[in-house]
Amino acid sequence: MLSFYRQFLAWRRTQHTLVKGDITFMAAPDAVLFFKRSMDNEEVFAAFNLSRNNAVIEVPLGLTALAGHGFAAQTVRAEGKRARVSLPPWAGFFGTRSKLTQY
Repeated sequence: MLSFYRQFLAWRRTQHTLVKGDITFMAAPDAVLFFKRSMDNEEVFAAFNLSRNNAVIEVPLGLTALAGHGFAAQTVRAEGKRARVSLPPWAGFFGTRSKLTQY
């Protein structure tokens, strides 16, 4: 567990927007923490399923999933004018997009 936290904190330090950006909390199902950090022309979205049940969140179109944080990879599924991410129990998701390419 300590190794996971060390890896995650090292990765987080490389994500300038995630560390220093303005924060906005997003609507999400119960037991899901979902927020956006914005800085300059970048947005980073983070979601954490804090329950033992699967959860699905709606995310903005155009997100690219980030890797290297240590959580299992989650895929953004575009569905028409919406996109969704499925989160297994106790999972996290990080995605990014440029503010210049908002839909």
